[in-house]
Amino acid sequence: SNSNQEKNSKYIGELKDLVISTQKTRGMTNSYLNGNVTSMLLVYGNRKEMKKAIGTMESLPLASDPIINNRATSISQSLIKLNRKAFKKDPALVFEQYTDLIEQTLMLAQTVSKNGSKELNPLGKKLSTVMMEVILPLSENVGQMRGMGSGIVAKGKITKNQKAQMQAIMYEVDSLTSQLIKDVKVIASSNQESFNSSLDAKLDSIAKASKNYISLTNAEVIEKKKIAFDTDEYFNMGTDLISLLIDVYNINNKVILDDSKGWL
Repeated sequence: SNSNQEKNSKYIGELKDLVISTQKTRGMTNSYLNGNVTSMLLVYGNRKEMKKAIGTMESLPLASDPIINNRATSISQSLIKLNRKAFKKDPALVFEQYTDLIEQTLMLAQTVSKNGSKELNPLGKKLSTVMMEVILPLSENVGQMRGMGSGIVAKGKITKNQKAQMQAIMYEVDSLTSQLIKDVKVIASSNQESFNSSLDAKLDSIAKASKNYISLTNAEVIEKKKIAFDTDEYFNMGTDLISLLIDVYNINNKVILDDSKGWL
């Protein structure tokens, strides 16, 4: 029914908030542990956002699905434990542990996409797939790039292993950006009445911001022997790109929500 589609829309909105707040927590924690002490307060702020998203997810009807509930509960418990110990651990280890939990959250997103989309109509299914399987993975790759890069910039140097990791992440960002723009344009062209005119401008902004962030990372992080770029500026550029991705995510989710009012 349309009420099922509305409930699904609310859950995937909160799932997005959990991914974004966890990414920010990871990035700010990594920056702090590498010497940027001003990021500590931002870590605590983003931890609160994580708890808020988890609490809302647990209160929504989709949480009654046993598979979704079990995975979400395991993730939330692990995040709480990691938050308590993060400042006492090695930066690389903490980054890896947050990344692993975000990967588990993205796997949960795919489960939501498959199980939850059974209650969606064809347009909702297509959009849910793009949101769960393209936009969130893309935001995670940008988040890794932002978080790892900020730690490197804060320290002022990059290792060979970090350079290889960053280059692999940049490739994924470029590839997923192209896929996102292609997929959304195809869906929007067949459902023009459901999307507003700002969508194309948003997609163009994403393409430009993604290209600029990759170029900047190459020039100021990958290729420099002595890195002197501003840590906060680098982090904020990644945040701006993720914000554009979330704008498109929210546009798609609003289409699903609005569409739920028109059928039974």
